[in-house]
Amino acid sequence: MALKRLLLRATGGAEVDPDPALYARVSARLRESWTRPALSFWEVVRATAASVVLVATLVLLLLAGASVYIHQQVPTERRDFISALMERNFSEAERVVLAGEGELSPDGVLTALASELRESR
Repeated sequence: MALKRLLLRATGGAEVDPDPALYARVSARLRESWTRPALSFWEVVRATAASVVLVATLVLLLLAGASVYIHQQVPTERRDFISALMERNFSEAERVVLAGEGELSPDGVLTALASELRESR
């Protein structure tokens, strides 16, 4: 209001007070906004659930996409060989030797054999 009055004085216009009903409407709206209740418990639950569902859906889509991408990176012949190995009941040592993952070393085979012996006891 002070700025309005200053601007009116600067332009030479007459100073006019606003309608008294304006004060009543503004005061009523302010009182209404102050007495408005906070969010209810169920509104908070609904908003939280919606967020959780959205995040879970995005994570699921991301994992599914990553799985498809990784599956496409493995050559078909290798996929068939690995799945055939997993269907059979090979021991861990046999899987290490036959799968050929990484560099095959005597230490790796011995470690697999030792873990197999520990598991069989």
